[in-house]
Amino acid sequence: MTGEKPIVRAGSPADPSPSKARKKGRLTKTVVTLITFGVIGLSPPHGGNGPGGPVTGPAAPAAVPIAHISSGDQIKVHCLDVGQADCIYIQLPDNTDILIDGGDQDDGPAVVEYLKRQGFDGGIELLIATHPHRDHIGGLPEVMEAFEVKEVLDSGLPAQSEWYESLAQSITAEGCRWAHDNSQIYEFGQVHLQILTGGRTWKEVNNNSVVARLDCGQVEFLFTGDIEKEAEERLTGDISAEILKVGHHGSSSSTSAPFLARIQPETAIISAGAGNRYGHPHPGILARLRGLGIRVHRTDWEGTIVIETDGDKYWIRQGDGYVAGTNL
Repeated sequence: MTGEKPIVRAGSPADPSPSKARKKGRLTKTVVTLITFGVIGLSPPHGGNGPGGPVTGPAAPAAVPIAHISSGDQIKVHCLDVGQADCIYIQLPDNTDILIDGGDQDDGPAVVEYLKRQGFDGGIELLIATHPHRDHIGGLPEVMEAFEVKEVLDSGLPAQSEWYESLAQSITAEGCRWAHDNSQIYEFGQVHLQILTGGRTWKEVNNNSVVARLDCGQVEFLFTGDIEKEAEERLTGDISAEILKVGHHGSSSSTSAPFLARIQPETAIISAGAGNRYGHPHPGILARLRGLGIRVHRTDWEGTIVIETDGDKYWIRQGDGYVAGTNL
């Protein structure tokens, strides 16, 4: 955990034009996929509904300059296998750590052990709780008990539930900064994390998810929580990304065709539990992704998935162990 705080800039009105001209004719990155088991078909070499709408909305967030990662500095994004839940661990240079969600209540101990196995220094610079559903925040109190957390960012939407109350108590006990999404831009050295949401309230809890875009230079990641089509349509600014963390576990309520057209991803990561009762990921979403030539990786088939990048190209491999609980 670095001793320096990231620079945080609140969102402000800006020209929503893309920050990178290359996005007009996207360059294909060099992608090396390292899969050690025999399911070849899951990643081709070429490749729910909420009522109501937003009450208010922010202006498009400011564009961020291209980052250039120094030679030897690697960024790792771990999509943990936490069954029918979500947990993403981002390792940045200089021992800077970001955690997005923490799996379900039963996943907390396994998430803590996984972080320790990665040479984790014991501190989390930024913890993002995308929205107050158990399969996203249930394991976070265990994480906060084990590690020092400098800042928690959430959607600002409270919930009358034991898992939300447990998280709120953990944040209060930690004494860390507690902020709500408001189109912030976090600058971690040469890497930028742009929060694309804030200032809107939706009736459907999933649509209140914090959405974030990690800019590593020529490689970007888009993390969408559980947002559904209505919220996808309202995202402003540049949301293009090479790697998409598919929303809502691959549900048919998310990942619309117009949304994918704006992102233009090369790789899609889906977090879902094997044999889950919801039928995630939905066959129609898988067909849509593969029909566009997007490589699909799934935690229910591959276990934990790790994407490593030097800011110019990226590699995909399996993590160091299965951490999913039994909750489906």
